Amino acid sequence: GKTDCSVCHSSNGVFCRACLKVRYGEEIEEVRENKEWMCPHCIEDKGINPYWICNSSICLRKRKMSPTGIAIHKGGVTFIDEQKFIIRSDQKMKRACVEHLTCRLNASHKPI
Repeated sequence: GKTDCSVCHSSNGVFCRACLKVRYGEEIEEVRENKEWMCPHCIEDKGINPYWICNSSICLRKRKMSPTGIAIHKGGVTFIDEQKFIIRSDQKMKRACVEHLTCRLNASHKPI
C-alpha cells in the first residue's frame, strides 16, 4: 500500500513503505490508520512545524538545495529501527536483521 495525504490528495503525498521510513522515519501502517495524516510537503507548505524540511525534490529546489535523489538506492547504511538495518553496496541491497542493535549515526560509532 501507499500513503494518501489528508490535505492535498496529490502525488506529493504518495509514498511507498521504504521511502516513508527511510526519508521520514514513519511507519506506513500508522500513517494509513491516521485519517488526519499530512504529507511532508503539506507540513512544510503550511508551516506547521518550523523545524521541518520536506526532502522532496520540489521542496528542496524551492530552498535552492540539491535534491537527494532516490534515497533507497543511495550507498551506506540506513537504520530502520533498533533491530533492522539495510546495507547498500554497489547498487545491490543486502538486508540484515540484528537483535538489540545499539549503533548510533555519528562519527564516533561505526555500523557492524
